[in-house]
Amino acid sequence: EDWIIPVLEEEGFLYDSSVCPSRKLMGKFGENQGLPQVPYRLSPASFKPGGGRLIEIPIPVFPYLKLPAATGIATRVIGLTWTSIALRSCLKSGDSLYYFHPYELTKPPSITRLTLYQRLFARRAGAWMSGTLKKLLTSFAKVPMVTCADVGNSFSTTNL
Repeated sequence: EDWIIPVLEEEGFLYDSSVCPSRKLMGKFGENQGLPQVPYRLSPASFKPGGGRLIEIPIPVFPYLKLPAATGIATRVIGLTWTSIALRSCLKSGDSLYYFHPYELTKPPSITRLTLYQRLFARRAGAWMSGTLKKLLTSFAKVPMVTCADVGNSFSTTNL
């Protein structure tokens, strides 16, 4: 939502990662298709490129198909190859990110009678994801990596 940009700036945030420039998928995404796939400065009033202070670091999408790619859920559901191809493609154009939640590295609770959507969402959380994240970090070991705290210093503001 566009109203969040001034709030994030007021609270001192340096970056945002809300944009996924992908096609619509399972009722999500799609509204940002066509926006840049590399980091850019947000407009002060929208998620479109502009001269604002906030840096948008888009969630990577799979080349040509334009579907969400370098996220924990995509890795767990579709696989490491999907994620690796997407990251390599995005890194050819500039900086990128890999987005996951800490809960994805823990074993999901044992709950019976999950819907298909819930089973997909919990698929491979825990040990598989932890091991896969280690493989991903190893395969991209030569790519300079920064933490969230370093983001403000990691992007050349003259290029954004």
